[in-house]
Amino acid sequence: MNPFAYVRNYPADLADLAPLLATVATPVQIIVGRQDPYGLAEDAELLDDQLPHSRLNVLDCGHCAWEEEAAAYGEIVLEWIGGASSEV
Repeated sequence: MNPFAYVRNYPADLADLAPLLATVATPVQIIVGRQDPYGLAEDAELLDDQLPHSRLNVLDCGHCAWEEEAAAYGEIVLEWIGGASSEV
């Protein structure tokens, strides 16, 4: 597969998938950096609004939240694994 085709098709693919988000029953933890240069924080907020069982954490960092805010990221993941997923 051509990797550029994936990037080019991304907006159309997202539009096709959007109506299905409300049917996702699996709990979803979303972690994103507020200063992500790709604008993913806004996308994450939209995703959180459309998923019925999700939790959004926005960290004060850029694109690589797991590296830039490793301690906070790790705490969120451990909390999620420890049972927070059953609360959404």
